[in-house]
Parts: sequence; C-alpha cells; structure tokens
Amino acid sequence: MGKNLLRRVLIDEVWHLLTAYLVVIPILYIKRDPLLSLVPILAVLMDLDHFVAAKGFSLERSLNLPRRPAMHSITLTLLFSSLFAGINPIWGIVVLIVMLSHVARDLSSGTVCLFWPSKRKYSIKRWTYYLLLETLFITSLTVSFLIK
Repeated sequence: MGKNLLRRVLIDEVWHLLTAYLVVIPILYIKRDPLLSLVPILAVLMDLDHFVAAKGFSLERSLNLPRRPAMHSITLTLLFSSLFAGINPIWGIVVLIVMLSHVARDLSSGTVCLFWPSKRKYSIKRWTYYLLLETLFITSLTVSFLIK
C-alpha cells in the first residue's frame, strides 16, 4: 500500500479528468458556460462509489473490489445523463460524454459490469479505448457545430 498506491490513484484520477476535458472541449469552447466547464469533474467523482462499495475510505479495499461499482455502468451513465438532459439537453450530452470517457478508460484497464445490475464483466483492448475517445471527441465536435 502506501505512497505507490496513492500515486497510482492520483495518476488515474488526473487521466480521468484530462480525458474528460479533452473529449468535451469543443462544446465547452462554444458554450463558454462556467458551470458547464465543471462537469468533467464528474469523471473523478464517479470513483467515489469505490469507497461506498468498500464501506470505508481504505484505498486498498476500494481498489480490490470483486468488480467496479454501479456508477461505472452504461445503465447509470444513461440514467444520469438523462436526468441532466431533462434540465438542459446540452448538459445531458456533456454528462454522457464525460461519463462514457470514464467507463471507456476503466474498460481498457480492467473489467467493468457494463449493464448494472448484471454482474457480467467486460473489458476492451487499448486500441478500442482510443477509438472510443476519438468517437466521443467527434460527437462533441459535431454537437458544438449544431449548437453554434
């Protein structure tokens, strides 16, 4: 445990945050909404469910769960983005893209139960992850042209 585990977690969270910003930057640039620009932080907050599932704040326990918690599923990604879309469609799209970027990274670095509450685990190869990121960016770019 110790410093190496903490370093690994911090690096993972930084990558989640940077990736989330990179894939939604076209929309953020067009909208220039200070609150909307905070949405990519959701990519980091998604990992708080590890502590809930581990029933405590132990990094070691939270990273050694039998599977990633429910927030890392397509089911909850669609639910959360739908809730935000009900308030503002652009927010819903940004939440969807941000959460999918997180799920895609986790799929490439381990296994994810994509269709919660199903416990079936999925994973993808690294090249598929890059392809998904490109798709999310192109989606964001397309949306930014449509909302101009």
